[in-house]
Amino acid sequence: MGCLTLFESTLPKKPYCCDDYFRGISPRTKSIAVKKLHIQANGPTHLRWLVFDIDHQDSGMLWEQTNMAAPNISVMNPENGHCHYFYNLETPVRTALEANIKPIRYAASIQTAMRKKLMADAGFSGTISKNPLNPHWKTKVWRDEPYSLDELSDYVKLEKPVTKKEQLENYGLGRNCNLFEDLRNWSYKEIRMNYPNYAGFYESCFSYALNLNLELASPLNINEIKNISKSVSKWTYTHFDNEIFSDIQSARGSLKGKA
Repeated sequence: MGCLTLFESTLPKKPYCCDDYFRGISPRTKSIAVKKLHIQANGPTHLRWLVFDIDHQDSGMLWEQTNMAAPNISVMNPENGHCHYFYNLETPVRTALEANIKPIRYAASIQTAMRKKLMADAGFSGTISKNPLNPHWKTKVWRDEPYSLDELSDYVKLEKPVTKKEQLENYGLGRNCNLFEDLRNWSYKEIRMNYPNYAGFYESCFSYALNLNLELASPLNINEIKNISKSVSKWTYTHFDNEIFSDIQSARGSLKGKA
């Protein structure tokens, strides 16, 4: 399957899209969305495409100049030479953060390192990108085969080991990880308010997540916030109670006393 065919086949059922950002974006059926200038490449639960915004003139070959892996697809604005690079992941990264956060933190660290090496726009949210299927842009396919994260990591220098306690850069997947961790830590205390049902606890988590998202320079979209809120609230409500929280706090206090 060619890369452009794959791109179209893996689009969300109703991608957000537009012809003019100033008129706003909205979801449309795929048959309509593929004709728009700008389109949503990734769905709300998985990241299949790493997309980078290269705001430099004649940036179509910047990947080669910086000794970076060739993008699967580059989409250039014919008026100024600015590009979007698309890297297709062999195994899509689940962004819902339901259980094991380690894979997404690894992907986030690679994504950030690639952005820095390509000198891509740190303020680019990645929700909407230039549409490779629209003939207005100069689209070029450099590689049909997808990339593994390990292969992409060979082209960048990861600054330090990725651990659960470290805050990632608030870019791309790093935003998801940081919001998840902040919401998770807050939820462990909030659950002690003795919510009568799960629905009320979810709404509190969702509201807090919305406020956290407002602090981001490039906020997550509403579906991503809902997924993270659902993941955190469901796990905390099912597994946490005041007795467990007290036991954890006591254990931490004992460790500090021995230090």
